Amino acid sequence: MNNSAEEWPVAYHGTKREAVSPIMKDRLIAAKSDAYKKEVVSEKGPEAEDGIYLATHCNKGADANRYAESFTVKMPPGTVSEEETYKVVFQCRYNPKTFTEHGWTWKREPFDPLAKEIRVYKMDGVRPYGILLKKVKQNNATDLTGMWICDDNERNVQDAGKYFVSQFGEKVYWFGRQYKAPWNFANVSYGTINRQDSKLTIQWGDLPLGCNRLFGKLILEISSDYQNMVKANGSDKIFGGTHFRRLPNESLDKFEIDAHMKWGTTSNDMSGCWAGNDGTKYAIGVCKNQIYWLGIDETNRRSHVGVGTISGNIITINWGDIMTAQEKFHGEIECRIESPQRIIIVKCICGPFFTKELTKINLS
Repeated sequence: MNNSAEEWPVAYHGTKREAVSPIMKDRLIAAKSDAYKKEVVSEKGPEAEDGIYLATHCNKGADANRYAESFTVKMPPGTVSEEETYKVVFQCRYNPKTFTEHGWTWKREPFDPLAKEIRVYKMDGVRPYGILLKKVKQNNATDLTGMWICDDNERNVQDAGKYFVSQFGEKVYWFGRQYKAPWNFANVSYGTINRQDSKLTIQWGDLPLGCNRLFGKLILEISSDYQNMVKANGSDKIFGGTHFRRLPNESLDKFEIDAHMKWGTTSNDMSGCWAGNDGTKYAIGVCKNQIYWLGIDETNRRSHVGVGTISGNIITINWGDIMTAQEKFHGEIECRIESPQRIIIVKCICGPFFTKELTKINLS
């Protein structure tokens, strides 16, 4: 990029997605809504009849909805959202000899107080040379992702457990563990939200990271603001918790796992601590034909939960990332049990999964 003193200065032009191709093939055209036309023509004369508008700022400037209309893109399977929204802005150079500068007129949206409108009155005085895409943050008011705490009103225990929750569309995953409860537990769950009745139905299971060895079904009624959840009829009574409330944003990026399992197991029991070939450490709990796991990579920067079923020597797992500073994914995998001490991943049905083989760790 030439940033010499002779080069034209930089400004920005927000636009619609469908206008990108015509602009690239031809050029920017004069504005139809021209607020400063009369003023500029009075000052510069008839040559300033037409004008192209730019903004000195991209953020809180050219990206205003008035200029850069949002558009939605369908995302590939396994990513956090089924759809993501973007805006497009052209980065431009403009001729410093054929422009006028004006105060910011569009004040219905947040704007930078230093932002100015640039009106270029020679049609060849603007040179687009870059395309900027801005990801639009969506309203997460209807997203359960975050850290939650649970009270057990049936046992009169406040702050019984903490839960790390991730939501992908209608799918929800969590890892929960003892906080102030007198019982020692660690569990994972996977379920789906029914938007019509605002209920989350999950299958949960304990892990050998805690002493409890329970498994069951839980139905939670979600408040309209997605800040609270309450245990509903139809839930198994064995779950220790009745009222969930969301905590303020906290870092979910790193936590440690005690690899010393608290369950006594036999040689044929797959429950216990496992190591992935990629360095991921797994805590696995099994109950009949159900399997539950928590996986954390060796750097403690990425973790996921998995819940699935065992049919013969085939395991089908729904998994989802939690507590990660990186982009989160979810998906489904198919595994094959080679022995009670070895599992291999044979198929990624959807989503990127990095472990290819798990080996049980003998901690005795």
